[in-house]
This record gives sequence, structure tokens and C-alpha cells, in this order.
Amino acid sequence: MVLESSPEDRWAQALGADGTVRGGFHVDQPDRYQFVLTEPDGTVVRERTWRAVSARADAAPEVQLLLPESDLEVKPTDDVAFFFEASDDYGLDRVELVVMSDRGQELGRATVRAPKGERLCRGDHTVSVARLGLEAGDSAEVWFEAVDLNSLTGPGVTRSQARRLTLYSPEAEHERLLARLDAVIDAMIDVLADRLESPVEERDRFRLRDYVSIGQGISAKQGKILNSLTALLGGLSTDALASQELRDGIRQVRDRLQDVQDQEAVHLRKAVIGSATAHDRVMVSLLYGANEEGVAETETGVLTLDELLDQSRKDSILDAGRELLETQHEIMELLKKIKDTKDPEALQQAMKKLDRLQKKLAKLQDELSKLRERVPYENQNRSQRPSDNQVSMKDMKSTMDRIQELLAQGKVDEAMKLLEELNKSTQELMASLQDDLERGGGMSAAAQQKAQELSTKLDELADGQRGLRSETGEVDRQISERQARQLQQRAKQALESAKAQAEALKQTLEGVDRAPLHDSDREALEALEEAAESLEQEVADGKVGEAAERARELAEQVEALEREVGESEARELDEARLAGLKAGREELDKGQAQAEALAKELAGLQPKPGEGLEPGEASEVKRLGERQEQLRERLKQLKDALPELDKEMPGIEAEMSEPLDKAGQSMSEARDQLGDKRPGKASDKQQEALEQIEKAQQKMSEQMQQRQAGNDGQEQQGPNDPNAKVEIPKEDPYATPRDFRRELLDAMRERAPDQYRDAIEEFYKGLMK
Repeated sequence: MVLESSPEDRWAQALGADGTVRGGFHVDQPDRYQFVLTEPDGTVVRERTWRAVSARADAAPEVQLLLPESDLEVKPTDDVAFFFEASDDYGLDRVELVVMSDRGQELGRATVRAPKGERLCRGDHTVSVARLGLEAGDSAEVWFEAVDLNSLTGPGVTRSQARRLTLYSPEAEHERLLARLDAVIDAMIDVLADRLESPVEERDRFRLRDYVSIGQGISAKQGKILNSLTALLGGLSTDALASQELRDGIRQVRDRLQDVQDQEAVHLRKAVIGSATAHDRVMVSLLYGANEEGVAETETGVLTLDELLDQSRKDSILDAGRELLETQHEIMELLKKIKDTKDPEALQQAMKKLDRLQKKLAKLQDELSKLRERVPYENQNRSQRPSDNQVSMKDMKSTMDRIQELLAQGKVDEAMKLLEELNKSTQELMASLQDDLERGGGMSAAAQQKAQELSTKLDELADGQRGLRSETGEVDRQISERQARQLQQRAKQALESAKAQAEALKQTLEGVDRAPLHDSDREALEALEEAAESLEQEVADGKVGEAAERARELAEQVEALEREVGESEARELDEARLAGLKAGREELDKGQAQAEALAKELAGLQPKPGEGLEPGEASEVKRLGERQEQLRERLKQLKDALPELDKEMPGIEAEMSEPLDKAGQSMSEARDQLGDKRPGKASDKQQEALEQIEKAQQKMSEQMQQRQAGNDGQEQQGPNDPNAKVEIPKEDPYATPRDFRRELLDAMRERAPDQYRDAIEEFYKGLMK
């Protein structure tokens, strides 16, 4: 065969027995060819015409990694399936899967398909994580390579996109959860600032709408915080490195904030519904109280979570140090093996362990940087004032680098000597860190005794208040049931009428067409139906007081839903839905009227407070009032003992005064309610007093734990000199008035240079304590 571009060259072909010619030739551009036959006698016969041939470039193959779609965190026991699709214009030779470590070492290569000429192929291959030899936190990249059949210029090879497999690390997961906790604390500080800046403290009844709007905004932010805390608890439930103290502390903060949120939401809903002047005044007072409670609980929550976060950081630092020592011991054993056997595999393992050691040291440095102690601003500039620990870790890193160099040069004895020095430096570093982290202000034996005595009295007071509240609630229940029975006998006809009205109200609500309603309005309607059913049962049971209150609430809630439906009606363009919304609004308007009428009728059936008590009941209520006064006097004596204890435990009086004052106020109100023969109202106030006493118990417990964690008899140490004492200001240094707290939070929110913002924020957050 002859090409027109090179007529002197010949491409030999094979002639078959049947006269068929077979063979081939190479071209790298369009050309023409013809067959040339040589007879046995040497005569040359050529084709009369040329045949055209088109030359097309052999494109590189294509390969796509289809699944998994993203990087994965895996466990040692996992098997991960990888799926691909490959193609080539002239045919594929093979498809391989490649696994590469972070250090550039090929951990595996396998031919997963050998199509031998197919232009398109698909397939998958499973990677066993256990066979990769990864350690916790290590990563490897996985990709496919497609190879074509190009035999002229060499096979074309194309690599797919890669997926990273990271071996699950409990430490990394724990760190992610702590970072989320840190973010929650920041969000709580923002909410605290909003509450302190709220104008509701002015208690101007003409600004109720403003207060409601601001309160709703705060409530929305706090709702997000509660969701974050709940999600965080879910993550910590499977976190092997999280302490039970951390889980319990977060759960307690979440539950207390949830109580505040629920109570404030009730007040906000009622404030939206109400309109009368008297009602506005009451609502403003309730919103003010809810905001004050929110300030107290958020402040306590921030400090509690911040302390828990710091303790978790300290635990992580000590754990990282222990890991450093363990890894050094493993490296020493490998070096001994290398010295005795010259095993190249042991050398490779030792180099890998040294890489791990470098990572563990970096982790320790990172943990130290995240532990933000509450020190003055000027001590935050660590880059200008490196600590002894930071210098030590820098020297340790240089030592590790030198050990690797010595091993690469085969100087095992010198490497072992340096490793021994490194181990000694690490032990000294850990001793220093442990001393720094665990050092704190201690308590004298006398202070411990005084604190324990006060704590015991506080526990006894809480038990007494808890028992009194239980007895008062039981007396109220017995009186209510007796009065309900008497009412059923005396006002049977009136109760039957009320029952019929309750049934009519329920039927009216059930008759509202749900189809045109918005999803949230449907849910609200279902809640109203459930409330109407409960109302009907309360009327049937003769629980007039509870039924009257529920009827009033129903009327307000139905009115609110009717307004919502009316707004939907105003926006609706579809005539069919418009008609349905209008009919629904009319039914709701009817239901509101029914609920108001029922509430009014039930109110007329209720006995007036203090009336209708039998002699034995009146005597029991009087006795309960006397017991409440005795408990209030014990509380006063306990509070009077705080100034003396504050000399030994600075700050304890400021911490506990507020909840004890509130408890005393609630006790006085409970005593007065019992004097007016209103055990039901008294029981509510007794519960409020108990909650404040429990809050004081918690603060007392926290203060004792903090003091007992330090060395006995030591004063709280300063941030610079470990042996220096901090001068205690004379004037009320531990109370943080509302105005001062507001100024601090305002300062936190002012703009500062970016490089100083974190330091300033930590300084001000520390002052909040």
C-alpha cells in the first residue's frame, strides 16, 4: 500500500488464500492511498484511482466519579462504594481506582474494569477503610483513572474528580460541638443586651405595642437559641469525650430558658389580643416581669455555659498532652526495633508516627488558643508576650523536625537520644499546664464550714417550702371539689345551660371549613377545638373557676384567629377560597361571642374568694398562713448571714441576694393570700418562692465547687504572676448593676479594629462576672 504523501514508502499487506488483502497503515493528517500489487515476475500493478482517508485525533478518555457526591467522614469498619462512568472515542483499555494518602503515598491501585475496546463503560468498586491503615483524623483521596488504547503516541490517561475520606475522629467531633456551644453563648449575650436595652422597664402603658414588638423579636432570637441548645444536646449524647456535667449543665440552662420563653410567649399573645386600658397596664407589668426574669436567667445561663466551655477546653488540653506522651512512647519502641532489625517497614511507621506527633502538638497549641481566660485586655496580645508554654512547644516542634532528619540519615541512636529529651520536655510542659489549669482560689476550713451550714439551711428551707406548697395545693383541691359538688346540686340548671353553651361553642368551631385556611391557621383552629373540648369537660365536672378562665382565654384566642383569617381574606383573589374564608370568619366571630357569653355566665356561678369555707377549712388555711410566715422568717435569718460569709467567699452575697429577695417577696404574698382565704392563689406564689430558693441553691453549689477546686487557703491569682494577690476593691465589687451591665454590653457592640475585636469582647464578657 502506498500513501500519496510519501509515494516511495510501502506498507506491506497480507494476501489471503481467498484473495483478500489485510493490513494497516498510520497517518497523522488527511491523505490518499492506493493498493500496489507485484506479480511473481516482478511486474507492478497499481490501482487507477486514489482512495481518500481522513485523520482524526485520538482524544483523551473521559471519566466521571458519580458517587459518592461529596467527601465523607468514615469509620474503620466502613466499606465505601465508588461509582464511575468512562468513555473514549476509539475504545477504552482499562479503568483503575486510586487511593492516595495526605503525604502523597499511594495506598492502593486496582483495575476495576478492562473493557478492551468498548467506548463506554460504567461500574463501581468498594473501598475497605480498614485496609487503608488510617488513624483517627487521617484522610485519603480516592479517584478513578481511565486509560485508552492509543498505541501511537502512548495511552491517554484521564483522572476523575477526587473524594476525600476522613477517618472519624472523636476529638474533631467534640471540637465541632464545643465551637457550636461557643456560638450559642455569643447569641445569648446578644439576647441579654437586647433585654437590658428594652424600653419595657419604663412600664409606660401607652407603649404596649412597642413593648410587644420588641418582646416578639427577643422571643424569636431566644427560640433559635433553644433550638440550637436542643440540637447540641443531641450531638453531645453520642459524644464520648463530653462529660456528663457538660450535658447536664446545658440541659439545665436550656430548660430554664424554655420556661422563660413559654411564660413570655403567653404574655405576648395576651398582649396582642387585649385592648382595654386596665388590661394594657396589667400586660405591661407582666411583660416587664418576664423581661426581668429573662435577664436573670440569660445572665446565669451565659456564665454557666461559659464555665462549662472553659472546663471542656481544659480537659481537651490535658487529653492532648497525654496523647503526646503516648505517641512518643510508641515511637521509641519503633526506634528500638529499627536499631535491632534495620526493618524498613518499622522506619516508615516511625516517620508516620512523627507526623502524627506533629499534628498532636499542633492540636495542643490550638486547644490552648481556644481557651480564653478572663484576663485584662493588655494580656490578650499573645503575639507580643509569648508564654513559657508557647516557647516550650516551639522548641518541641524543632526537636521533632530534627528527629525526622536524623532518621532519614540513618542516625537512629542520635534520634533516640533526642526523643528522650523530647519526652522529658513534654512531661515538664504537661506538669506546668496542669498546674496552670487547675490552680484557683481556695477556701479555708472555717469558710467551708460556714458555707456548708448555710447550704444545709437553704436545703431545709427548700424542703419546708416544697412541703407547704404541696399541702396548700391539696387543701385548695379539696375545697374546690367540695364547692364543685355543692354547685352541681345548687345550680344544676345553670350548669346544664353552661354545658349546652360549651357544646354549641365546640360545634361552631368544628363547623369552620378548613380547606381555605392557611396551614398555621388550621393548626390554631385544631388547638381551639381541643380547648373547647376541655372546657366542656370542666363544665361537666363542675370546675367553674377553671372553666371560666378557659372560656375567657378561648374568646381571646378565637378573636385572634378571626383577625388572621380576615387578613387572609383581604389578600385572597380566588373567588371560591374568598367565599370559604368569609364563611369561616363569620363562624369564628360567632364562636367568639359564644365564648364571651359563657365566660360571663360561669363567672357569675363562682363563689367569691374566701367565701363558702367550712370552719375546718378556714382553720387549716389559717394554719398554713402561719407556717408560711415562719418559713419567711427563716429565709430572712439566712439572708442576714450572707455578709459574714461574703468575707470568706467574696461575691456570694451579690450572687444570692436577688433570688432570696424574690423568694421572700413571694412568701409574703403567699402569706397574705392565705390570710384572705385564697389557697389557690397562695399555692402559685409558694411555687414562685420555691423556684427562687432552688435558684439560690444552684448558685450556692456553683460557688462552693469553684472555691473547693483550688488550693486551700489561697487567694484568687492574677493573670501574670502565679503568686500575686489581686487587690479586692472596697465598694461592692461583685454586684453588677443593671446600668453598668448595659454599658458593658454597649461597649461590646461598638466597632473596634478587627484585630482587637475578639480580645475586647472576651475582656468585657469577663467583666460581666
